[in-house]
Amino acid sequence: VVGGGHGSPATDPDRTQIIGEAATFLQAIVCGGAAPLPVTLASFTGRVGSADCAATLTWRTASEQHSYAYEVQSSADGTTFALLGTVPSQNRPAGASYSYRAGQLAGTRYFRLRMLDTDGTAAYSPVVTLTAACEVAPLLLVPNPVRDYALVSGLPAGRCQLAVYNSAGQRVYRTVAEGSARLVLSSLPAGVYVLRVTAEDGTHASTTRLVKE
Repeated sequence: VVGGGHGSPATDPDRTQIIGEAATFLQAIVCGGAAPLPVTLASFTGRVGSADCAATLTWRTASEQHSYAYEVQSSADGTTFALLGTVPSQNRPAGASYSYRAGQLAGTRYFRLRMLDTDGTAAYSPVVTLTAACEVAPLLLVPNPVRDYALVSGLPAGRCQLAVYNSAGQRVYRTVAEGSARLVLSSLPAGVYVLRVTAEDGTHASTTRLVKE
């Protein structure tokens, strides 16, 4: 049989095509696979008001692409964070400015942003530390004694859980609120109860006596 040998690697057109396609594929993986970050954070700062001891967080982005929202989180120890609130993204390619009022501050608190993309991925900002030598306003329950409903003010910053317990220690009412709350207690029998308020991030808890007529 004449001419039964294979062509050399340098001249075989099929082999040359395979090598070229493989090189193109590898180049696409190494050089072309990185997508731009959804948010470029330019700054993230906070301040405490001298008059009301309220913490205000501000941040500015240099660019936003497929950005969905910003979760504001707080912590008492800088390690365990809980959600305070969510700010929708403006999703502007040239960047945007934001602010969030985190409520009255006492002592030291740590804050960060969880920056959410439209595909569900997220990235975190650096942590901002704020300290205030302020006294937190006392928990105020009006009216007390209560007949049908009562208003609660002086809640700690962020979302809070409010629970009412009877004399046996059983929880008979529960709600979640932010800033202030309206308790609907018309179904409770007359008696003495305890209202317990707990910040959702676990940094603050207080109780007060509640009398139901």
